[in-house]
Amino acid sequence: MGPLIAALAINNWDIAAAVLPSESEINEIENSVTGIFGGTPIENFTFSNQTYNSNTGSFSADVSFKSNINLSLTITDFSGYVTCAEHGIRLGSISMQEQSVVVPENGNASFTIVGTATHEGMQHIATSHAGSLPRIGLENANITIELYGVSLQIQISVA
Repeated sequence: MGPLIAALAINNWDIAAAVLPSESEINEIENSVTGIFGGTPIENFTFSNQTYNSNTGSFSADVSFKSNINLSLTITDFSGYVTCAEHGIRLGSISMQEQSVVVPENGNASFTIVGTATHEGMQHIATSHAGSLPRIGLENANITIELYGVSLQIQISVA
């Protein structure tokens, strides 16, 4: 109880100021997050073990993420669309299978994306890639990162 009273007293009895990050702290976090995607964003993500079911259109891929910052962070959402990186055709929508993934400072983390191909995506995979999931790109991928209790949503599109 003592630390709470002290925090309130230091912040002129303003509860929001005592428990929420200040604007300068939020700006500091945003500036730190800028370094997450050093280089092009897709360089930080590696896709492997891609599977595709041509009967249902469902697919999955393992994703490895490399952080370039000196802070631990948590990925709480990774969703959006995947495209055929070679042809730019939207294949379908994706989401992260796990509820969240912790990424250590300057570290790596792995998670799985799952999705369902659209009718057009299934046709493209069948006719242009002999029924195998091609190298994928990201379109309007929403990545939500939690850092020091603040959630930041980043949107990227990379072929």
